Amino acid sequence: MLDAYAVVLAPAGAAGVDEAVVKADVRAERELARRKKAQEWDAAKANKDALLTNLASFEKMAKDLDRARSVRHFMDEFSASTAAPAELAGSLELMALMADWLDPLVTAPWPEVDGVADKNPYGGLW
Repeated sequence: MLDAYAVVLAPAGAAGVDEAVVKADVRAERELARRKKAQEWDAAKANKDALLTNLASFEKMAKDLDRARSVRHFMDEFSASTAAPAELAGSLELMALMADWLDPLVTAPWPEVDGVADKNPYGGLW
């Protein structure tokens, strides 16, 4: 492949140097460099997107952990209170199940929620 500087170094019409060939070579080199930079950008963008997806996942886990801790704190406050409503006393077991289900550090199923799809699988086409 001819060097891009051949046009500058060789006098116009010099033997063996076709200006159209040199220009085509320069264009091809520039296109190759552009494609390489585009591929590098694509890889960097894919990495950025993956990192942001991970961040969103971690943020959701942190939020779920905060929610689980909040439910557990409420349970502790309820248990320690003498003025707590009696109708909530029967809900302590359910609250514990909910807190464990929310907690990303605990693997606890909640069959009444996990076992029901968000969309009706027996619904119509529309």
